[in-house]
Amino acid sequence: MSMPNTGITLGKTYRDPVTGFQGIALAITYWLHGCARVMLECGVVSRDTGAVTASQEWFDTDRVKNYEVVEAPDLTADAIPTKSASVTGGPMDQVDPGRSVDPGR
Repeated sequence: MSMPNTGITLGKTYRDPVTGFQGIALAITYWLHGCARVMLECGVVSRDTGAVTASQEWFDTDRVKNYEVVEAPDLTADAIPTKSASVTGGPMDQVDPGRSVDPGR
């Protein structure tokens, strides 16, 4: 079996239109019965800590589309929204004075 030309260039950015997942092509695998798959990797930024972790997903090469990034996003600490310190309400922030706050009672 010969390996088909997938049209995928490793190191380029691609996007899966079904899931919206976007990332850099890092690997291509060819399977016995002709299926070619590409691994896309992107960085996921934690809103709480600002830490970046890698996320990889595999897709059929026919499904992903080349995606040119016009401008890189601003990933500085000031640009990433964080949780507000203000109280937003909800049932857990109010205590009924007639009830015990200790769940063991």
